Amino acid sequence: MSLCDNQNMRTPRLQPSTRKYLVSDNLSVNPNTAAPQEHHDEEAKTKPALLSWLATHKVLSVIVAVLLVAGISGTGWAIDQYHSVTVTVDGKPTEVSLLGGTVDSALNKANLKISDYDVVTPTRDQKLRDGMTITVMRAHGIPGIVNGKQVTFYTAADTIDGALDDLAEQNPGTTVAMIPSRDTTSENYMPLMKSGIVTVTADGTTTSVTVDHEMSVDDVLAAAKLTASETDKLLASKPAAGTMTLAITRITRQTVTSTEPIAHETEKRDDDTLALGTTEVIQAGEDGVTTTTTYVETTDGKTTFSKVLSSETTKEPVKEIIAVGTKEEPQPEQIQASGQQKTQSSESGSAPAATHSSVDNSDVWAAIAQCESGGNPATNTGNGYYGMYQFALSTWQAYGGQGLPSEASAAEQLRVAKLVQQGQGWGAWGACAARAGVY
Repeated sequence: MSLCDNQNMRTPRLQPSTRKYLVSDNLSVNPNTAAPQEHHDEEAKTKPALLSWLATHKVLSVIVAVLLVAGISGTGWAIDQYHSVTVTVDGKPTEVSLLGGTVDSALNKANLKISDYDVVTPTRDQKLRDGMTITVMRAHGIPGIVNGKQVTFYTAADTIDGALDDLAEQNPGTTVAMIPSRDTTSENYMPLMKSGIVTVTADGTTTSVTVDHEMSVDDVLAAAKLTASETDKLLASKPAAGTMTLAITRITRQTVTSTEPIAHETEKRDDDTLALGTTEVIQAGEDGVTTTTTYVETTDGKTTFSKVLSSETTKEPVKEIIAVGTKEEPQPEQIQASGQQKTQSSESGSAPAATHSSVDNSDVWAAIAQCESGGNPATNTGNGYYGMYQFALSTWQAYGGQGLPSEASAAEQLRVAKLVQQGQGWGAWGACAARAGVY
């Protein structure tokens, strides 16, 4: 007998003589209302068929008891209310069977806990239908940005476009954004959108890309003829009811090596073998080198972070050593006295050797000045010697010069030069005096 036959069959009222064999409860039976024997035979054939069908479909024993008590005529209602539905959670189906109820009843039957962010289709208050498919999209926590601060929010969306809508809905009146994943194997990966327009901004330019399928970030960049390195920052944002923007910020991370000189020291040493005021370089000085390695981050070409990783001296400086003469020469008065003594001795018959110590030829001084400085009284090349006769400052001061020789007049420089010549001889000008023919 088919189920439809069971539902449509009109069962006659049972007589006491028949009912007492089918009902095992304490229901009272009126002996005066016994059913004819032919009715008993028909029900004896009907109930085993119903029991067999119920056992095959694993219906709860309590439902069997209720049906038996209610009689064959109630089985049509029970079968209509018993539903087999499919609950699919994130693409994984589960079969659930239950008597009546709503979508929420089926979720409870499947022991599913639904959060406020999960998406259930159809709605949880909708009544069940046999063969219905219930879809549950689980919300998962992903990173988002609200007013510039990173947060974790929950969404069941399967695109960044949808996730941004959810983030905006959860944070009304704020500026929201997301950092899209470029790794298609990541659990947080989502395509930008199913379809629409994406505006890509990078390097001061803006490009619009039409999305006609689920495109990844790299797909959109390729369509915009742009590339982004692993260190570049990508940010997806979407104003209310606006176009999604994918912004690229260029980020570089690198180590930079730089060098700086270490100034050498200068040491002066007195030397009594050198004439007073003269100097001689004993050891030339050399600057050292410091090498520094720095970690530097830039954002769109501007340095935003730097940290010195190491700094070391890669070349030691060499000290400059200068000998300064301390040997005192006879003063002009002593030279003059010595000359008088020589004159007196010549008068007594001893003739002195001829010298150029008293030469006062202006052509000689001009020649020396030309050789030493090109004849320029203001010469100051930074080599420690000044003026047209290239005085050492100590010599200039020892013979009565004031200030810097290069700041004195030519006449004053000639006056002091003559005193130096008297004190030190023409050797004070070495080769230049020799060229002038006096040494």
